[in-house]
Amino acid sequence: MKNQLLLLFLAAGLILCGCSNTELPPETENQETLVQNSQEICLFENGEPLYTLVRPAKGSDVVSDAASLVWKTFANSFGCELPFTDDWTEDVSSLPADATEILIGNTNRTASSEITASLGENLYRITCEGNRIVIAACADSQLQAAAEAFLHVVTVDENGRITIPADLDLIYSAKDAWPHEDIPYYEGGSYCGVTATQSLGWAKENPSLFVGISDTNAEEFAAYIQMLADDGYTLLQRSDTNGITAYQCDKEEISLYAYYTAATNEVRIIREKGKSVPIEKFGYTYEPKEGETTDVFLFGLRMLQAELDYTENYKNNGQFLFIKLADNSLLLIDGGSRGKQNDTTPSQVDFDEFLRIAREVTGTPENEKIRIACWFITHCHADHYSSFRTYFYENPDLFTLERVMYNLYDGEGTDVSNDGFNKYHPDALYHKPHTGETIQLGNLKMEVLYAQEDWYDASTMLPASEEVNDSGTVIKIHFDDKSFLVLGDLDKYGADTLLKYYPTEVLKSDIVQIAHHGYNQIRNLYEAADAKIGLVPQAYSRMTTQPQLTSIYNSLTENFEELYYAGEETVGVQVVDGELQVFYRSPVVYKPVYD
Repeated sequence: MKNQLLLLFLAAGLILCGCSNTELPPETENQETLVQNSQEICLFENGEPLYTLVRPAKGSDVVSDAASLVWKTFANSFGCELPFTDDWTEDVSSLPADATEILIGNTNRTASSEITASLGENLYRITCEGNRIVIAACADSQLQAAAEAFLHVVTVDENGRITIPADLDLIYSAKDAWPHEDIPYYEGGSYCGVTATQSLGWAKENPSLFVGISDTNAEEFAAYIQMLADDGYTLLQRSDTNGITAYQCDKEEISLYAYYTAATNEVRIIREKGKSVPIEKFGYTYEPKEGETTDVFLFGLRMLQAELDYTENYKNNGQFLFIKLADNSLLLIDGGSRGKQNDTTPSQVDFDEFLRIAREVTGTPENEKIRIACWFITHCHADHYSSFRTYFYENPDLFTLERVMYNLYDGEGTDVSNDGFNKYHPDALYHKPHTGETIQLGNLKMEVLYAQEDWYDASTMLPASEEVNDSGTVIKIHFDDKSFLVLGDLDKYGADTLLKYYPTEVLKSDIVQIAHHGYNQIRNLYEAADAKIGLVPQAYSRMTTQPQLTSIYNSLTENFEELYYAGEETVGVQVVDGELQVFYRSPVVYKPVYD
């Protein structure tokens, strides 16, 4: 997955050494020489590649990623499939001195090793040594930026002929690649020179940008925050506990969110360009009155059952939970999977059943709209939002949608279109949650423990795992002296990051939503949470009969006193005399027809 990502990057302030922009010479017949004239080198002509891409045989994954970026860009954007190999050879000295190679990383070629050794801290270089093109960096973490900088100087003419300047010699520093001309540079740590973009939802036309800083410390982060204050930014501290120090930083039209994680000595800085409203405007407070309760529900979904053949229609494991707040509004968490009319994957959500339960538990009459205080989407996969996305669009007269909250990766065709929200629920507020925030929603306190940015390796700005499920947002919801840990589809990397970021007492919870429909073995996280109740978005029959699930089922029974399954029933839990108790149960009705 991560090798498929082309992170958008525009280098600013390049140090150009003799590189000129010149008009391409006219085409000649039967051209065979590599250097067409003193001004350009041809890499591809007449349908044939003239260069081979070479990476170190023993290079890191980061080097492989950078080399793959070059190869895939040539193949997919330039129409040229370069020969691609590593640098292994029995005798390096036997290689032709004039070999036509694009060397990326510290290969065993002399040109690579000498140029790499010559680079100072945070520098990277793209240059030509004879017929060899060298893409080098002082550290592997900066090779992605070097590769992207190389791609920016490639020219493709109308005949598909691919060239670069023959006198190419570009030297970059990380500071040159800083993407924000109007935002102070982070002095300290290591910035790899790559900027990631986030363009989903409200930010689609004006994407957010974020960068990571590795090998930094609390003092350097504090100095940067002070630099922002001196530059006129208004600072609002979001967190200074449990190893997370976070600030919202605003100046005129600039909105930054910056946070430091003590466990990893990393800083992440997000520049929001969308319509995310600050938590002060997004949230609200409510003091429960005597007799008012807060109820947590795992909503029953029709799912593939081991003993019912026709439930194959419902094999896509969705997830839908909701909380009734003390003020009788609802917090929706995800929203199940929805198929199309006459499709073989009908909606897993029985909306009539949801309406019945929602009106019952909130006391909302038939002629009034159900109040949705917030809809929170954990991550980008459609089985977690597509049912309610469509339902909200098709039934605006049934609901008042006040808020929407998500921070979603947009690399897998995610379709959370805000056009529908703007059309049917134009007053709904949107907030993009970030690690370190605490959001007050009525009588609920929602802590953001992990978000999409934590999925990215701060030293390379590439996803740290191939599982997009690790891009989700993890929140811990506090109510009535109890807590509920919402994990979405979190996988091993995300679970390990939570365990790395936080002491056990932060992860300790009373209720846990079991991650990824029971498929992911993240036992260490469940042990740290040490919860009484586990809510499983899966069918019991599958958990107990499918080989890939039974071992996880066995460990869940050891970690939780009580387990409830969405494939069987809707379950409601509330606090009674200081203890969590199940007070509501309604079985899922299975029908062998599309509904």
